[in-house]
Amino acid sequence: MPTITVNDVDIYYEVTGQGAPLVLLHEYATDMRAWESQVRFFSRFYQVIRFNNRGYPPSTVPTDTGAYLHDRLIEDIDGLLDGLGIKQAHLVGIATGGNLALNFALRRPEKVLGLVVVGAGAGTSNRQAWLQAATDLADGIASGGVQAVVDSVSTAPQRIALKHKAPLTWAMFLELMSELDPVGAEHVMRTTLTSRAPITDLEKALRDCQLPILVMIGDQDTPAEEACRFIAKQAPHAGLAVLPNCGHTLNLEEPAMFNQLVADFLVAVSAGRWGTWTKD
Repeated sequence: MPTITVNDVDIYYEVTGQGAPLVLLHEYATDMRAWESQVRFFSRFYQVIRFNNRGYPPSTVPTDTGAYLHDRLIEDIDGLLDGLGIKQAHLVGIATGGNLALNFALRRPEKVLGLVVVGAGAGTSNRQAWLQAATDLADGIASGGVQAVVDSVSTAPQRIALKHKAPLTWAMFLELMSELDPVGAEHVMRTTLTSRAPITDLEKALRDCQLPILVMIGDQDTPAEEACRFIAKQAPHAGLAVLPNCGHTLNLEEPAMFNQLVADFLVAVSAGRWGTWTKD
């Protein structure tokens, strides 16, 4: 079981394939196993790196609240790349992972080849209500364990599309949620997600960003809609893909469509021709 020590925690990771590095960052409700379809597809052409964030076993699950600040998880990406000897990589992040990937790219653009941000930015719209809901869920996890996560996420409107489209994938999704560590799940919800800035606070950094960016969102993913459109509007070399009849978990809902859109983006970046962005 490969782990690497980063910022005083052990990060569990896997490397599959050869080629340009492609790092996959998972969402809150699952771990890196949710990327299986993407690993199988992209490892034919890329060196695919996926890992579990702190708080997600086998990675370390700290008990200190301060260990879960959003900035700490951003720093983990930097440490992981350094520890693996990777100078530059493509980043693909969904939801919480998309927010982490975006913030990392804005801080360390020299380490990023191309950036894919998927369904990120919940908590940007209706922020106070969202913060209260996050606190309530964290309290529910503290008192009732990860079943509180399953109950909340499985009934969210932006998740229902997956349930109806792919019952077997939905069952796997529920199983992954049920295996979350309750301490990690509580702290990530209570601290990581609430300590991150709303996407609209990143306006200047986005306008200054010269990276090629693909933003993806499902047309039923209301909590992330404003944030994703904001990223695509502000960043000068960002394109927006809206997937029809899709909710929050695009890589599980529509893996073939998801993989093709990301693959086309990566090829365009490698060729130095992504919209208004060109390679020097």
